[in-house]
Amino acid sequence: MRPINRTRAIWASVLAVLVAGSCALAEPVGVTPAQKDQLKALALETREKTMRVRDELRRARQELFQVYRVYELDERKARAAIDRISKSQLALLNLHLDNQLDLRRVLTEAQFTGFCQRMSRRFGHGEAGMLHFGDEGPLDRLPDKDLLQAVGATPEQGGRLVRLGGLREKGRVIEKLRRDSRQMIDLYSRYDLDTPAARKLIDSIHQGQSDLAAANHKAQQALRSVLTQQQFDRLQEETAKRIKAQGEHRRRFKRF
Repeated sequence: MRPINRTRAIWASVLAVLVAGSCALAEPVGVTPAQKDQLKALALETREKTMRVRDELRRARQELFQVYRVYELDERKARAAIDRISKSQLALLNLHLDNQLDLRRVLTEAQFTGFCQRMSRRFGHGEAGMLHFGDEGPLDRLPDKDLLQAVGATPEQGGRLVRLGGLREKGRVIEKLRRDSRQMIDLYSRYDLDTPAARKLIDSIHQGQSDLAAANHKAQQALRSVLTQQQFDRLQEETAKRIKAQGEHRRRFKRF
């Protein structure tokens, strides 16, 4: 197992199992009845806190989605939704750290190591997916060539979108977020957790999340400065069709 995949699987598994409330790890890592009760309580508390934050995050993202569907961009509403998203993202990052610290207060180093190894074997090479630094949807990306052609945009308009949409800037932000995330995953795979380093990474990751939101907003402003309202409205229709087609494809795939 390659190191980065191993640590991703371990970190994802630790959090996923606790949030799901599973304590089937007791026998393999020698967890005592008292520790098992502590893990159950921790799982319940973590799940409740996480669900509350995720609900707020979904509501804020839905608000921003609705703002971005309208040609006349309401900057006040957009900024308010982005701010709520940012606060929820930071809360999740801090919840993940709190969960990791609590886990180490319950388990010994040997138990933690055995737990991680068992969960790694159980879940394989899964991606962590816990930092949610992207969570990008169709409206977070500039339209591709096919979409631009479908809405009747000219090559000149496409070129202006590329220049004004901040694609290079966004690419740099995403790459930095990936590096920070890999470092965080590595930190969380160690029993001797460097808490100051983790908090520093949280600040860096959260700043990256804010920078990504700003880049996405810049792209939305660019769309409205380049496309006519008729083209923009058509873009919403074509994007909705693409989302629907992708959803149907996923449902068909799951049947097999």
